[in-house]
Amino acid sequence: MPFVGQHSARAYAPGAVMLLDNLGDSSASRAKRYEIDERRMTARLVRSYVSDPAAVTETGGSVQDLPGGKTLV
Repeated sequence: MPFVGQHSARAYAPGAVMLLDNLGDSSASRAKRYEIDERRMTARLVRSYVSDPAAVTETGGSVQDLPGGKTLV
């Protein structure tokens, strides 16, 4: 799937970001966590969250860490 329609980017730790990705189509949305290496100008995908059944955020939408290690998409 393409990397398209990202929004709600949040820095959750130094050198780390989480965002919502709409995948560039209308079938599903997902949250992604990345580690950012500013010196090398790279980003590494750490984790991707999807729902079952698939959920779509056609407008807006966000992602947020919750207490207890849970993530709200």
